[in-house]
Amino acid sequence: MGIKNKLTARRVAVALAAVGMLVMSSGVAVMVAASPASAAKTPVNICHATSSDTNPYVFITVDDDSAKFEAHLAHRNSPNKKWKSDGTFNGVAHTAGQAKPDLIQGLDGNVTEATCNGEVTVAEAVADVDFDEPTCANENTASFDTTGEHVSFAVTDGSAAPGASIEVTATADENFTFEGGGTTQVFTHTFNAAETNCSVVPPPVVSPPVVEPPEVNPPEAEVVTPPAESPTVVHAGLAGARDTSQEGLTLLVAGMILMVIAAGLGTVRPRGGTRQS
Repeated sequence: MGIKNKLTARRVAVALAAVGMLVMSSGVAVMVAASPASAAKTPVNICHATSSDTNPYVFITVDDDSAKFEAHLAHRNSPNKKWKSDGTFNGVAHTAGQAKPDLIQGLDGNVTEATCNGEVTVAEAVADVDFDEPTCANENTASFDTTGEHVSFAVTDGSAAPGASIEVTATADENFTFEGGGTTQVFTHTFNAAETNCSVVPPPVVSPPVVEPPEVNPPEAEVVTPPAESPTVVHAGLAGARDTSQEGLTLLVAGMILMVIAAGLGTVRPRGGTRQS
């Protein structure tokens, strides 16, 4: 009877060991699948400045997380090359001795090979200002609206008020000019005086909402039985994009526990067994 119990315990131990190994392998697979993938590299176009005025830039492409990108970014912010003579490049004038920075895509617009070859026509700055007069309809509020491209606006004189004068100056962004070559445009305006004798408009009459009376015998609500959900078993190797590292660790620990239990059952001696001489 003792030998039979011992054989049964060993069979259980072998089965538990097999299950433990399967659970542990699944946990390892889940943890490997959950490891973050390396960040994707993004190519960046750059016009690398040279010491030549006839061939001032060379078109290159580097990764956004590379040491080369950092170096060209430094050459953009603190240029190590200079123009040797006066001239114009891509519609932007420069003088002898002026710094020649690297041009980087995203920071200096859309940088292409044509940009580096000086074949790009620089867009012009555009600005416009609309002035709104004070009236009874807007509670005698004087105001103005600005629209434009590659430009910034600032009130340089006066203010927006009934009867007051105002001056709004538009300044083109760096490397942009207005039509004709200027970098600033000034818009001046004198607002009308505030309107008087504004009649008081009574508030609109709001009719109460119509409430439909409830039905005397409302239909009985249909009882919908939710469909039975079957548990879905997902193998560790088919885990989704979510973070499954914690699940993998749980499976790994569970597999180890099963292995320990299996080892314990394999070493249990039967009680009450008969010793043989």
